[in-house]
Amino acid sequence: MVARMASALIVLAALCAGTLLGAYMLKPKLGPYPNYEPEVELEYLYIRIFNTTVAINGVGPQNATMASFMAVIKVGNPYNDTDILPSTVAIHVPQDVDYEESNASTVTFTATISIKEKGSQVPSGGSPPNDSVEIIKSGDGFAYGFTNDLILDHGVVRFSLRDISSVIPRNSDAYVMISGTVPLPELWGKNVRTWFHGGSWAYVVISIDGKALGNNLEVKGTSDYVLILKVRLTHEGNEYWYGSIPKVVLDNPTDILVIIPKGVTT
Repeated sequence: MVARMASALIVLAALCAGTLLGAYMLKPKLGPYPNYEPEVELEYLYIRIFNTTVAINGVGPQNATMASFMAVIKVGNPYNDTDILPSTVAIHVPQDVDYEESNASTVTFTATISIKEKGSQVPSGGSPPNDSVEIIKSGDGFAYGFTNDLILDHGVVRFSLRDISSVIPRNSDAYVMISGTVPLPELWGKNVRTWFHGGSWAYVVISIDGKALGNNLEVKGTSDYVLILKVRLTHEGNEYWYGSIPKVVLDNPTDILVIIPKGVTT
């Protein structure tokens, strides 16, 4: 009897130890990950509005208003012990934006927020920013929404989380190129200048979703970020642009992602 009890206790102890070890190994999956925010900047944005004759939904030819665009977004990894693997990098040019803080109970990290305009709502009008770019809000831990996105759902680059060639190494910057041509709804085409507020400025929303990786490429957290900007534009006719394309991007025109060490002149 004593031997059986001792054997049972050993088995029970082994089961408990196995359960604790399994819980420890699965710990990152049992709760929310911490967030490792990248550094995000808009380097260049170009938009051209033009009319053409095309087939739409297989019916044509029809008169249509199109928007061609190109954006260069700088995504920096400021961490010296963490790599960043983006899953999506997206840019939007909405006619107006709105945002609100997310439910604090679902947010496990502190949002880094920079607000240069007073009030809880972003104004729908007003004068252009004093500088080339004004940060309306940045960081994470808040939800955002918008209506009438000029670029629609075409302003998104998706990366495979299984492709480590898309990893942004620690203490490195990456330039992400997004481009495309979008057919605009007829009503939007007639009122397209409302996006550019008299040709002076536009709202630009940049969002990053990704993973933070440790030394052995294990997932140690998320890397999500949202940046809402008010961007002063230069325009000529139906062409609108901001900034300039970095030389390193011009040297690699076919690459969607160009990675360089921090501090390297571009």
